[in-house]
Amino acid sequence: MVDMLQKSKCRVLVVDDNAPVRMLLRELLRNEGVASISEAENGVEALAHLEARPFDIVFADLEMPTMGGMELMRTVREEKIIYNSQIPFVFVTAHANPDLVAMARSLGVAGYLVKPISSGQLRAKLDQALRIAQKLMDQDARPSKAADTWDLK
Repeated sequence: MVDMLQKSKCRVLVVDDNAPVRMLLRELLRNEGVASISEAENGVEALAHLEARPFDIVFADLEMPTMGGMELMRTVREEKIIYNSQIPFVFVTAHANPDLVAMARSLGVAGYLVKPISSGQLRAKLDQALRIAQKLMDQDARPSKAADTWDLK
């Protein structure tokens, strides 16, 4: 099994309908040492990726046409049709809406990035998601719903 704490071996799926945002996330992730990065334009396309091969982390925009990040995560969690239905999700959004945060927490999201995204924010959320992925791999546990995963600054 892959050691989830090694960024160079981590498999990340970036899901966003905005190509420049996908490009920014890809570059920030590469700068952090992540080598395996796939992209999808919406949740439906992301499901196809997730069904085709295993990923360690998903960075998903909350609001996208066809299927947004929240619906994608709910589908993955409920239908268990992918390699790892408890895969850590980090939501990316332009709005830190408290209702969306509460809903995402109830689903066990690993983190939340508010645009504009900085390299420091991405590093912190990537490290956080990697710790959750490692815990899942080690203990076959569900993602933590701890309040400290919700730094919305």
